[in-house]
Amino acid sequence: MALQAKVGSFLSGTSASGTVTAFISGLAFTPQVVLLFGGTLRTSDASGGGEGDCEMWHGAIDANGNQFCFANAMDDANAEAYSLCSDGNCVMFIDADDGSLDGALTFDSIATGTVNLRVTRQFTGNRVTFYLAIGGLPEGGDFKVGTFDAAPSGTQTVTGPGFQPQSLCLMASWESAFDTLDTERMSVSIGFVESDGSQGCSGIARSATNDSVMTALQTDACVNIQTGITANVRVATFAGFAPEGFTLNWAHGGGGANTMKVGYVALSGADFEVVEYTSPTNTSTTSVAVKATPVGMAGFSNYDSTQDADTRAFSAGFSDITDDRAHGFRSNGGETQEYYRVDAFVAYARTPGGTYDVRFTAEVDAWDADSADIDVLVNDDGTAFPALLFFLSEAVPPTPSVAGQNFRYIPVMAGMG
Repeated sequence: MALQAKVGSFLSGTSASGTVTAFISGLAFTPQVVLLFGGTLRTSDASGGGEGDCEMWHGAIDANGNQFCFANAMDDANAEAYSLCSDGNCVMFIDADDGSLDGALTFDSIATGTVNLRVTRQFTGNRVTFYLAIGGLPEGGDFKVGTFDAAPSGTQTVTGPGFQPQSLCLMASWESAFDTLDTERMSVSIGFVESDGSQGCSGIARSATNDSVMTALQTDACVNIQTGITANVRVATFAGFAPEGFTLNWAHGGGGANTMKVGYVALSGADFEVVEYTSPTNTSTTSVAVKATPVGMAGFSNYDSTQDADTRAFSAGFSDITDDRAHGFRSNGGETQEYYRVDAFVAYARTPGGTYDVRFTAEVDAWDADSADIDVLVNDDGTAFPALLFFLSEAVPPTPSVAGQNFRYIPVMAGMG
């Protein structure tokens, strides 16, 4: 079976703890790995959002039951910010008002076309999670979801995968222990590594100490943690794939040297191509070069001080051409604006304090073996938005005799369509 991917979303419901539900169903393949991101309180699976508190989570599961989740929340009326991580859940909702855990899901089982999750903490309201399900790795391909403690600085080889990956997804937050609430900050870092060593990451952090927000969007690191006060506090650059895993170089930039938790998704037989993208200032289409026909895509965008001195924003999304999902939020001082779309992979709402409405959205219009067309649907302010795109495609799994990867630089050509 060829590599396949499917994008969709599901609602948590309010079933009692212990309830098992097929939250993902109707897939044409058996998932091997599922990436998960969530946010906005919703009553239906439709586009929308609103001004108010911001809650979000990111995590992953694999078909062997491995999982992790990083949950974050920030209060709109006050300066509180919370974060929590777990290797026993894949979805966690933190109430931004007091930091309490208000709902959680854990892996139960995976079957053909279906992912079953079990409620470990009952939700008081419907929460939306969107997903990128991956299956059909070629013969000889492999997968593993896991976690590790980041080294404070220096070189670190992670052997948890047990095989030599060809691509990685790395997720992190400013967390030193599982299932322990951090009441000082919320922080997000999501990064990918391509088979040729190309890398990129995106993230946002908010401090509860001084109500400040910082963002990161870069192609010289795969993990970048900020505290909301200090930029580039913990940064990891990819050093190479190892026979049993991968190697990172860590730099410690201040703000405390805690043993940070990191989650990884390691894949062999599949590749996440790293592509830089900057939108046009109107609603036209831009074509970017790709090296193979994608089956799915993850996209991340940040809106920071280079566009607006007072506003920070973060958007995460998925696309498989047929379906798109995006969750974005903006912070301006103590105010937040959250947004969720089912027709785009990147979405921003208007500046907090103003009229709630969409500000910017983009979708993948088409792709083939050479290029992908990115269609800007809404661009109210005539602004060029930066983004990192990670295109998932099949790769020939390395043989055991391969000692390492042949690192090379592939330039990305972008032009107006």
